Amino acid sequence: MANVHNSDAKSFVCERCGKSFPSSVAFKAHLKSHQMFHMCTFCERIFTAKTKLRDHLAIDHKFDCSADDIFICAICEKKYISSNDLNEHLHLEHNLMKEHLCSQCEKPFSTKPMLTIHLMEAHEFNPIESVSYKSELADALSNDTSAAQALSLKSMQVVEDTNLKGVRCDVCGRMLSCNRSLSDHKRQVHDKANHIKCELCSFTTFQPYMLKRHKQRNHDKTTKYDCEQCDFSTYDKGRLRVHKRGVHEKIKPHKCTSCTSSYQTKYRLAVHMLREHNIVYKYK
Repeated sequence: MANVHNSDAKSFVCERCGKSFPSSVAFKAHLKSHQMFHMCTFCERIFTAKTKLRDHLAIDHKFDCSADDIFICAICEKKYISSNDLNEHLHLEHNLMKEHLCSQCEKPFSTKPMLTIHLMEAHEFNPIESVSYKSELADALSNDTSAAQALSLKSMQVVEDTNLKGVRCDVCGRMLSCNRSLSDHKRQVHDKANHIKCELCSFTTFQPYMLKRHKQRNHDKTTKYDCEQCDFSTYDKGRLRVHKRGVHEKIKPHKCTSCTSSYQTKYRLAVHMLREHNIVYKYK
């Protein structure tokens, strides 16, 4: 009831999808739904789904893991349900110094693999996007610059959107349509020094109109939009339009190159191609 109905208590906002949550626990659990990469703590191989990592641990390392205890110490083989627990275990029981600092939040980690796992969990780090072209991919594999990166990329095909044009963010690698969009992206995501904050939750933005839209969608909820074809309703007019296109009009223009599946957005298509076909779909 607190999570669904008590909107006043919601103070943690996901910058990726706009959903808000009443507690840090619920917020962190939601963030994991956006996580697309999972690393084996034994061999540093990267997988595109937690189930694939569990299968790998069972087949290649003979570990029977539950849905959560996939973080295994490579030294003593103890299993943990979170990367933080394993990081503390390495520090306290194996005396490994926390000398690897996260460049984004300065949190310390005992090993480079633990730092990489943290980046994937907390900062949406994409180990694939750091290698943009096949020539760079070949160099990475031949020079063995990163064991985790090499092992993950060996079996992954990279497919770029044929309409991929624009400019790439030099911080996170995201493609934007033009320099203006790139500037707005950096100011919203990477440079928050001059942001204005919502007085009702932790959401921040550099543009007043975005703050106004956030309040209308998440706090005011004065105007409700109902679908005339089913019982779906929303406080966001844009979401109603997306709902109609996907559910009732069956408009799914983004088609998978390896099967007959099609999706309403390029993001959903990219998730499908990664999880089902081990293909990295680069799009703007």
